[in-house]
Amino acid sequence: MRSMSGDGDRKSSKAWQFFKDLKNDKAKCNFCQKEFSYKGGGAYNLIRHTKSKHPQVFVAIRECPIENIASSATEIHNLTTHSTDSKAPELEMPTASTSTASTYVMPETSDFLPATTKNTNLYKKAPATNTKLTQYFYKPLSAKKTEHLNKMLVKLFTKNYLAFHVIESPELKDFIKELNPAYQLPSRKTLSNALMTNVYNQTKEKVKSELCQAEHVCITTDGWTSAPNDNYLAVTIHFFNQQAELKSFLLECIQFPDRHTSENLALELKRITDNWEITDKIVAAISDNAYNIKAAIRLNNWKHIPCFAHTLNLIVQSALKEIKDITTKIKQIVELFRRSPLASERLKNMQKKLDEPLLKIKQDVSTRWNSTYDMFERVLKIKNSVMSTIAIDYPDTINMTSEDIEVLDSAIEILSFFKDVTEEMSSEKNVTISEVILISNALKKKCQKFLSTPHPDCVLRMTQVLLNEISTRFSCIEENNIFAESTILDPRFKKYGFENEYAYSKACTNIKAMAGRIQIQSTCTSEPPSSSPSRKRKHSIWNEFDEQVDMIIKNINPTAGGIIEVDKYLEEPLLPRSQDPAKWWFVKKDAYPRLYKLFLKRLCIVATSVPSERTFSKAGQVLTERRNRLSGNKVAQILFLHSNL
Repeated sequence: MRSMSGDGDRKSSKAWQFFKDLKNDKAKCNFCQKEFSYKGGGAYNLIRHTKSKHPQVFVAIRECPIENIASSATEIHNLTTHSTDSKAPELEMPTASTSTASTYVMPETSDFLPATTKNTNLYKKAPATNTKLTQYFYKPLSAKKTEHLNKMLVKLFTKNYLAFHVIESPELKDFIKELNPAYQLPSRKTLSNALMTNVYNQTKEKVKSELCQAEHVCITTDGWTSAPNDNYLAVTIHFFNQQAELKSFLLECIQFPDRHTSENLALELKRITDNWEITDKIVAAISDNAYNIKAAIRLNNWKHIPCFAHTLNLIVQSALKEIKDITTKIKQIVELFRRSPLASERLKNMQKKLDEPLLKIKQDVSTRWNSTYDMFERVLKIKNSVMSTIAIDYPDTINMTSEDIEVLDSAIEILSFFKDVTEEMSSEKNVTISEVILISNALKKKCQKFLSTPHPDCVLRMTQVLLNEISTRFSCIEENNIFAESTILDPRFKKYGFENEYAYSKACTNIKAMAGRIQIQSTCTSEPPSSSPSRKRKHSIWNEFDEQVDMIIKNINPTAGGIIEVDKYLEEPLLPRSQDPAKWWFVKKDAYPRLYKLFLKRLCIVATSVPSERTFSKAGQVLTERRNRLSGNKVAQILFLHSNL
């Protein structure tokens, strides 16, 4: 085959499609990047290298028809120029797919044709369309590219709760083959045992490296039981990095074989924190109000912060008992439309007739008061359709009355404040601990104001219960050192977050004392002497002044320095509430170095244990009825990667 020969124009060989001409009698292989000489214009070295090192390419070159590209154009030109008769006969035959004709050229000289084709192939067809060599072979992926694709595959499965058997699906294999046939999908066991474990270890090391730079951290913890013998324990961590960004990671969500006693929980929490080397950095641990977890935190000598969202849930659940009758009635109506597809369809048709929004009824969950609020709100939005559908199609069902609508309207008015607060305080990326005092005082004022306006009696009783519960559960909130100090260190609030002047003064005194115990290194010290004795310090007119300043800074009493910083900080104008206090402290860290360290220690604390509870919501999507054979270690890895990738 002439195109594989080294004679004639060096560009006539198809091998040049896989080599780059370096213009110095050398060519570089596009696959292995090796350089070869082609002195004399021949492509013999290139063909020999392709045949020995890239056999798939060589086979494709040998079997592929002549391509209608620049290199192939030269070959076609050679075909015509080698003919002794310039008037070679041309035969035009129509193609099956187009109306254009394909041209057949019959050279009279048979020396051009290979021996095997001299007597059989008298006509050489020039293709009307381009034929790509990738139809016959594909370029192999590099190790780096394969590793990247494997990591993306693990991320796909863990972030979307996909079962591992999906990797063996023929449809997925065909889809990947169409995207990139060079990528070979791993087996099910390789994905779950090898690839996921490798990504887990890499991600774990990345989290550990960030934790090494943190000075103070707080943890949230919670327990979960998915079956009689399946107990899980989750621990999340929160801290500020060197750029004063609040970071949150799931450390572990492990299968806990022992009973959830305080002693067992304390030992397991200590093991986890020791494994991550953060035991000495923990400034607080946040959990719900369960006795066993509170006792476990105390056994480890950590400061316990009760979950603010859990406390609010207890407060509202107690108050909702005052409107139990209307709640029961609404639940029965909701169950009618949720249980019967026919009733749901009739409700939808009624919404269209009455021009109300096409919304579905929402069902509440007994453990989440927010779901009860959502149920009330949804029923009110489509109340006309609900009442009309019941009256026409289900007259035996107890229907809502105008008095019920009035009760729901009033209940939603006061409960909306609690719902907004719950959602705001459940954030993982914003500072929340400094807002607890202000929000508890604000909720108290809202309840007092609501009680002074006319509303149904049952709703007023509910509001009174809300006020009493808030006053009881948050009675000494301003005297709590962590909450009080965090509020003052938040440049949005400072003293304006307090109602008790004595509590504010006490917190200021504590902050000044803590700041006075912090040793800082001077950033204005004179230039240290050079290690080389031959180089002398350059004399300057400022030398004497700089030495005096250095002496003054070194002799400042740390206690006095802390007091000066606190007083100066309190005189700063307030930061708008919508702005991020962490960014403010990052900018001001050189002006208030002692208070900046206190900020890292206090405001890294989150107000709720919602991050741990969210982990178990994810676990419920991993452990399903069709996926109940996963080991505890596999579940822990999936949840860790889902939260931290």
